[in-house]
Amino acid sequence: MAAHNHRFRIELPDDWEDQTLHRFQGPEELGVDHALTLQVDSEPDPDELDEYAHDRIMQMQESLSNVEVLKEDEKDLPSGAPAVEAVIKWVPSEANVIFQKMVFIDHGGVFYTFSANFSKQTRKTIGLVVDRIIENFVPLDDE
Repeated sequence: MAAHNHRFRIELPDDWEDQTLHRFQGPEELGVDHALTLQVDSEPDPDELDEYAHDRIMQMQESLSNVEVLKEDEKDLPSGAPAVEAVIKWVPSEANVIFQKMVFIDHGGVFYTFSANFSKQTRKTIGLVVDRIIENFVPLDDE
């Protein structure tokens, strides 16, 4: 299988899987070092977007304590791509509350997962910027 992005191409054996992860560094604001990650899953399991998203959210709930799912809704992006948006509140300690937004997108059976963490305050500032970035995402078909 060939894996490629805008910087390289690599040939992988058939029993290897491309699980590309991109990290986009954002600003530090109010003590939070913001970043947006994008994971590409070319062979998702399960292959239904809503099930895939729900499974990932459940994995997070099982691996972390004090996790609350605030939102898990289907939506369409401006590109027309179907998506599931989730917002999770995680309280690792009394002094630290983290809000994580995840957006799962299906483009022709390839699933893209965006993820970003915020404080309560930066959900309303940096969170809006992250929303615009995700809304402008356009997956490209293989060439």
